Amino acid sequence: MQGLNKMISTFFYTGEVRFAPGTVASFVSLLLFLSLYEQPVANFLVYFLLFVLGFLTAGPAEQLFGKKDPRQVVIDEAASIYLVFFMVPVTVWTLALGFLSFRFFDCLKPFPARRLERLEGGLGIMADDIICGIYANLLLRLVLRFFPFLQV
Repeated sequence: MQGLNKMISTFFYTGEVRFAPGTVASFVSLLLFLSLYEQPVANFLVYFLLFVLGFLTAGPAEQLFGKKDPRQVVIDEAASIYLVFFMVPVTVWTLALGFLSFRFFDCLKPFPARRLERLEGGLGIMADDIICGIYANLLLRLVLRFFPFLQV
């Protein structure tokens, strides 16, 4: 069971890379999102599954890795990248801005993300990235309002 938990919480071992595992997991998840872009039902099911599995595996993964919010646990980034592009037109510009802003917010942890990160177990691991995904989505929407040509 620990092997399955490790595979899921590290998003199929992308969390095991040495440099920027959260960025790698976000990018791999973005590729998954794009591969299913024309199939919204399938994309929603993957998104839902990632969130449920994130909440279920992130907490036990803390015990597995022996520390709070271990860097190897990246299921939170993999799930939250889906929030960035929720109801946003997908173009090269929105993909780049969305990805970069999500990573920026995830590193910065603006209020209330840092506070939510302190919650126990899987909730704390997942909650801060959910907020960062929402912030990146809102930023994308704001940019598209003022620069609508980026939607093309």
